[in-house]
Amino acid sequence: MLLLYTFLISSLESIYRRGARRWRKLYRVNGHLFQAKRFNRRAYCGQCSERIWGLSKQGYKCINCKLLVHKRCHILVPLTCKRHMDSVMPSQEPQLDDKNDEVDLPSEENDGIPYIPSSRKHDGIKDDSEDIKPVIDGMDGIKISQGLGLQDFDLIRVIGRGSYAKVLLVRLKKNDQIYAMKVVKKELVHDDEEGLGPGDTTSTFCGTPNYIAPEILRGEEYGFSVDWWALGVLMFEMMAGRSPFDIISDNPDMNTEDYLFQVILEKPIRIPRFLSVKASHVLKGFLNKDPKERLGCQPQTGFSDIKSHTFFRSIDWDLLEKKQTTPPFQPQITDDYGLDNFDTQFTSEPVQLTPDDEDIIKRIDQSEFEGFEYINPLLLSTEETV
Repeated sequence: MLLLYTFLISSLESIYRRGARRWRKLYRVNGHLFQAKRFNRRAYCGQCSERIWGLSKQGYKCINCKLLVHKRCHILVPLTCKRHMDSVMPSQEPQLDDKNDEVDLPSEENDGIPYIPSSRKHDGIKDDSEDIKPVIDGMDGIKISQGLGLQDFDLIRVIGRGSYAKVLLVRLKKNDQIYAMKVVKKELVHDDEEGLGPGDTTSTFCGTPNYIAPEILRGEEYGFSVDWWALGVLMFEMMAGRSPFDIISDNPDMNTEDYLFQVILEKPIRIPRFLSVKASHVLKGFLNKDPKERLGCQPQTGFSDIKSHTFFRSIDWDLLEKKQTTPPFQPQITDDYGLDNFDTQFTSEPVQLTPDDEDIIKRIDQSEFEGFEYINPLLLSTEETV
């Protein structure tokens, strides 16, 4: 799949994605700098005193005084933020570095400690639009000169589909460049996770069912281990031509997502006999149901264990990182777009997008999307055709 994606963009002379990021959104209210956060433990709103709960980022937290509030309550906070007030979490007071434009945010390890709740009521609080506005960290004075919309592209063909998105082959009208465009289901556009660093864990239940790791299904805290599991599933599919969890049965009860999860948790994975010893060994390493024993998951050695594995020993990792290695397979291009390299299951689909429901759009807080878009100024500037 990576090779096919590389084919789509191979004609571009320069693609500079380094430095691309989704800018952190901070919301100013009465001196508070609120940021959307995910709370791992019990947390209570400092405005309405009710529990903050839900999936993904359930509420806001002031990065200065650590006040926790619901998203719906942050615009109602009457208390002025006091940067040096006595905090319920003094050890987590954020530090500012004059040499760095970014705010050194506190760890989410203690996000669930309740802040002293306020007994103030919502009534009579004036919504001051001057004090309530998203602040895009690092974007001062920067304007994106290139705004693109669907009207700027010709939708050519569907080339892939998953449980949460589909991928379209598209042409940019102004220069005939060809791109792959991912179209995400509308109900999932808010699902994200930010700020997870090395050693951090989360407990969000998400992912494509066939690739979900056992620790996610068990409801455990997890980190990068789930990505090595997913890589193992993908490698198994590429080597064996099928999923390690294929379920073929006339029993409708065995063709459900719940049964698939049961298979992932309980059934042993059988490696095909026709695979080499090295291939079998690396698959068993990635598909170990215990994340502590999984290949690439040792705290001290981690990725080094993968690089030194016999299956990958022939790879020059430095050249691979520089994109200077010759791929073992190069797709044959027999038409303008190379569509014969994609499954007809997808390419035969009609190219269409779900119409927008204006009533639903009006009810969505558009400030959620402030700073979301990143357009590389060098990526779409060439006028050469593919």
